[in-house]
Amino acid sequence: MSTAGLASAAFLTSATQGSARGAAPTARPVDLFLNLGQSNAGGDNAAKLTAAYKQFLTPLPQVRFVSANSAALTWSTLKPTKIGFGEAAVHHLYTTRPAYSSGARTIALFKYSVGSTSTAQWKSTHMKAAVKHLNAAIAKLLADPTVSSVRVLDMVWIQGEQDVIDGDAYRYGSRFRGLHNMVRAGVPEAKKMHATVVHLNPTWSRYTSSPERKRETALFNKEVTTLGKGSIINDLWSPNPAHRGDGTHYSADSFARGGVALAKIWAKQHAL
Repeated sequence: MSTAGLASAAFLTSATQGSARGAAPTARPVDLFLNLGQSNAGGDNAAKLTAAYKQFLTPLPQVRFVSANSAALTWSTLKPTKIGFGEAAVHHLYTTRPAYSSGARTIALFKYSVGSTSTAQWKSTHMKAAVKHLNAAIAKLLADPTVSSVRVLDMVWIQGEQDVIDGDAYRYGSRFRGLHNMVRAGVPEAKKMHATVVHLNPTWSRYTSSPERKRETALFNKEVTTLGKGSIINDLWSPNPAHRGDGTHYSADSFARGGVALAKIWAKQHAL
């Protein structure tokens, strides 16, 4: 897994200019979703999508992108080069939910991933950085005259491989709740944010190469299932998961399938 951090945010806006020349833009509320975790949170090359999922390569008319690794945090047009759970989920919501496709509301996605990291490392370092980047990204949104307000609705969390490797799966539930609360406490717009935690594929060779690893992976997924029994935290088994040949990372099609499933969870949780 890559150890390089990646932070990115993308938002899809349907706010339109006034019909008269020089008229002020119409301000719309923004529903912001987060995509955080290890390297799998970064997604895969979208060019690898097969014909069944080519719709996710279609740029939506008002899509912008910002890298939180850049101090400037300058918004630009999002190019469909990566596909992850978050990208597929917001794409699906935008194209299927009238509140977004009609322009009544705006949908946004914030991404941040750091490869080969444990929940302990996220608690000490990486979630603090994520909160800092997120607050800066939200400030940029609120400075946009087409944005009236921002609310952070949900976070998809794709992480846990390192905890399995470290033998710390038994602590996963309590550690994740702490990370979830760090975002809710550190970002004013996220005080009521829900979370969706992705299970590990129990058949991936890198994590099931020994009886001990199999037990740790099973324990991890049990912890995630327990988390998902709450009203604020959900769990996601990605449909028909497949990796892209390295025994570690999801394939592009797996991200697309999982993103659609994630969109359905978000739509139900937040009555979208």
